[in-house]
Amino acid sequence: MFLSLLLVIASRSLADGPPVVEPLVYRGVAFGPSGAPMTGTINVSLTLFTAETGGLMKCTTTRAGLPLEPQGRFKLPLSSQCSSDISQNPELWMEIAINGEPLGRTKLAATPYALEARRATQLVMRSEDGGVTTTEGSFCGVTPTSTTAQFQAGGLVGYRAAKFMCEQACGKRTAHFCSTLEAIRAHEFGVDLPRGWLKNGAAASGQLGTTSWVYTECNGWFIGTTNFSGNNYAGPIWAPATSTSNAAPSNDGCGTSLPLLCCD
Repeated sequence: MFLSLLLVIASRSLADGPPVVEPLVYRGVAFGPSGAPMTGTINVSLTLFTAETGGLMKCTTTRAGLPLEPQGRFKLPLSSQCSSDISQNPELWMEIAINGEPLGRTKLAATPYALEARRATQLVMRSEDGGVTTTEGSFCGVTPTSTTAQFQAGGLVGYRAAKFMCEQACGKRTAHFCSTLEAIRAHEFGVDLPRGWLKNGAAASGQLGTTSWVYTECNGWFIGTTNFSGNNYAGPIWAPATSTSNAAPSNDGCGTSLPLLCCD
């Protein structure tokens, strides 16, 4: 059994108020002995020590029956004591145990993702009409149904429809349509993303063989056909790995039916 891990500070700064500091959250991906992601629930604990072996135990956070998300992902909010200990001393050693099996100690300061995440904050933007969104997030799911690049939902169209669909898919008002960068980051953290639409904010045109293509996020997710007014239109997608290529951002015709990748 082994883990892919990330430690994040869930500190949020609202556009209309002072920062709201929440507990640290441990994000992990649990794999079984075969190397496949675990499913169901796990009993998980996180303990902090002052040394690699022996030393003083500073704190423990335990959660029994923690539900696993797709691909074995899970989130463990740390106790206030553990959050305080990490903030005061990043040189601590962390030990995770899954279903009673300790997985060895890792020095917080030697974990690049943990250090970077500890310095990060997540900005939540709030609009005058009560809308909210995170500006940077983690993959939280896909829309349950596929759609061409002509997004329509909740009486909305385009980017606004995409946000509405992702709020429904992830069950959070702060959820949003994943950007290319967010998808790459999720892939780096070990998440196997499905094929689906992304946003990248770019506009370009190019030649593929004898065919000219226009890459404009399908005119703001307005075009639901690949050939439109004599031009071929394509939008950004995430393409899973194949026998000839690694998983990476790509493009597909605007008439293709795909789910939206959502982040929060």
